[in-house]
Amino acid sequence: IKPGHQEHVTQIKDKIESSGIFIQAEKKLALTKEEAATFYEDQSKKEFFGDLCGYMSSGEPTFLVLSSDDVVGKWRELSGPADPAEAKDTNPESLRAKLGQDILKNGLHGSRDQEQAFKSIDLIFKGICNGGEEEAKTDNSDTLKPGKTPTKNMKRTKNKEAIIKCDDHVLQH
Repeated sequence: IKPGHQEHVTQIKDKIESSGIFIQAEKKLALTKEEAATFYEDQSKKEFFGDLCGYMSSGEPTFLVLSSDDVVGKWRELSGPADPAEAKDTNPESLRAKLGQDILKNGLHGSRDQEQAFKSIDLIFKGICNGGEEEAKTDNSDTLKPGKTPTKNMKRTKNKEAIIKCDDHVLQH
């Protein structure tokens, strides 16, 4: 959830959860322009890249790890097209249609595919999906790794820390 939309975090999270998507982890984090550039490196050739990095480093975005069957597809449908004007025409009930101001201040980021999602998760939630390089305890929760969509069967500890299993290792955030 981008910096200019922090007043809508509760509304956005309610919409996510009511659509059958689970929030597995949440983190509010101020990014430097350099960190924003790394996060959005796939957008580096776009003319708005510098403005995007400046905007994302202008406040504290809220980052979420979401899970469900086909979570990337469901999130893209729920958020709508990146351009809020297009979202209003093609998906008027989407979050960007309702909350977005323009293509830069559209309220939300969403990964285009699972590979990008895992890269973003690892960048923001440092080590949450480390490819099994560190020893960790295992449990019976689903495996979260590239090529497998996180599911609703993922578990949380009693103290609400998200447990996400990557490459047969459970990592906590």
